[in-house]
Amino acid sequence: MELASDRIERARTLEPANGDYHYRASLTYAYWALTLDPAKYENATQAFSQAVAVSPHEIDIYNQWADFEVRSRNSDKALELLLTSLDVDPRWAPTYYHLSSVYRDLGRDDEAESAYQDSVELCPTMWPVCLELVRVLLSSAKLAEARPYAESYVAALPKDREGRLILASVYQGLGMTEEAQEQGTIALSLAPAPSQE
Repeated sequence: MELASDRIERARTLEPANGDYHYRASLTYAYWALTLDPAKYENATQAFSQAVAVSPHEIDIYNQWADFEVRSRNSDKALELLLTSLDVDPRWAPTYYHLSSVYRDLGRDDEAESAYQDSVELCPTMWPVCLELVRVLLSSAKLAEARPYAESYVAALPKDREGRLILASVYQGLGMTEEAQEQGTIALSLAPAPSQE
């Protein structure tokens, strides 16, 4: 790890206007800080800051930095970065997805729901985001609002067991017992998702 950081630091010194070097350094230090040495947090934030200074319109830098801050348990800083990212490009759907997760971490459920909806509206085929929106709406007992998203998800991914089970929950909550039973039966016939372990 030290060899990699030495080489990146040398490149950053030789070409300080090259944002890619700062970005690579920030990712290297972020990984280092999260997995091996928390003391590298400052190196990571400094490299991210330099990457943003050199390439202020690169949305991915803000999103990666925000992800690093979330993993470092600094959701307030992540929120600040994501809001800045939206100032740069308000049509980048993944930013809304990350923003919704940060809002949930901060207990700001209404804002999380709104950010999920913005993400799905900008990119309706981001199916994992769609399913997260359904979960958020279910947790807020907004079953009628959750239904079209859950149905769209199942229509796009008909062999997804979890999506079928969630749609069954939506239907059950809406008093649509036959539809709920049908979705539950289909879900039980599908193989469970592979273990993430």
